[in-house]
Amino acid sequence: MTKTNWTASCLIIGDEILSGKTQDSNSFCLARFLFDLGIELKRIEVVPDNEQEIGEAAKRLSANHDFVFTSGGIGTDRKSQHAPLLFVTHDDITYSSIAKGFGLSMKLHDETWKLVQQLKERQQSGAVNSTKASIEGYKRLATFPSPGEHIRAHAKIPIPVVVVNTNVYILPGIPRLFQALLHSLSDHLKQRIPFYRRQVATKQSETLIADILSQLQDDVQRHHIKIGSYPVSGDSNGIKVVISIVGKDLGKVDQITKLVVAKIDGYLLPAKL
Repeated sequence: MTKTNWTASCLIIGDEILSGKTQDSNSFCLARFLFDLGIELKRIEVVPDNEQEIGEAAKRLSANHDFVFTSGGIGTDRKSQHAPLLFVTHDDITYSSIAKGFGLSMKLHDETWKLVQQLKERQQSGAVNSTKASIEGYKRLATFPSPGEHIRAHAKIPIPVVVVNTNVYILPGIPRLFQALLHSLSDHLKQRIPFYRRQVATKQSETLIADILSQLQDDVQRHHIKIGSYPVSGDSNGIKVVISIVGKDLGKVDQITKLVVAKIDGYLLPAKL
């Protein structure tokens, strides 16, 4: 029997989140991203920079959900406007903590280490030579749990998304990089989870159609169909809202799409390539 209800969890790592020093935005980004893929985000958990807690949480969430996405503890510079700069901090313990949680070893990934070295050399041209301690620090950025999968889908970011236990995706905490790497996983996840999406545009306001969409979502819940609405501003064609209909059953998705079109006086948008 084909699985129709895929679930995910989000593990946010960092003392700065728990202390209120930094506000988390990555879980919000992840929720929107997963919704469009038809994956249900069931849990968001925040843990401190503590090896045991990180490893325990990752292993537990991995056992209870189809996908786990972690955020935090991988170093890259917050100030870069283009290719990310690299930095290393004493509390970048995510990789080693997750490795320990699953009983894995840590191994330097040669391809990533070469890319890190190339980026470091470009950034430090004309600067003093790196110390032994700083070199070891940079090596930590390329030392991953082993065995594991390395997904390098973003050409400008040297650090791949490391996947442990087939379903734990380790991502950095800096929002710009988290979002870039997350969205680079789209094709990979689509291959793992077949889904269909239709988009309907309407010139009616979100307020006018909110109750209609809410009722429709209640009606189609049993078919594992997700309906989402996204406000649009300044569209030259007068579109005010785009509605997304996502599911694994193409026939049901198309049937419900026709119903949405009729209910909100909308029209079907061309499929994105």
